[in-house]
Amino acid sequence: MNRAEADVEDFEFARDRIMMGIERKALLMSEKDRLATAIHESGHALTCYYNKHANKLYKATIVSRGGSLGAVSTYKTLILVDIHGSK
Repeated sequence: MNRAEADVEDFEFARDRIMMGIERKALLMSEKDRLATAIHESGHALTCYYNKHANKLYKATIVSRGGSLGAVSTYKTLILVDIHGSK
């Protein structure tokens, strides 16, 4: 990948690698395990979607990374406070 500039996909790949760990390509999962993982992660995603107090959903994956079989990532909501303390 000899490119002069990074694009959005490069930054998303780097973010996933830092936040969720290195992809475990050697891990072989059965279709039954993949389905179970997908159902489990979709439960997290649905909770984020329907819970008005949850952070906004960013990404759900069943790609094995680090010590997990799948993951759901959310955006952290930033509340900006000015110097007078108002929101």
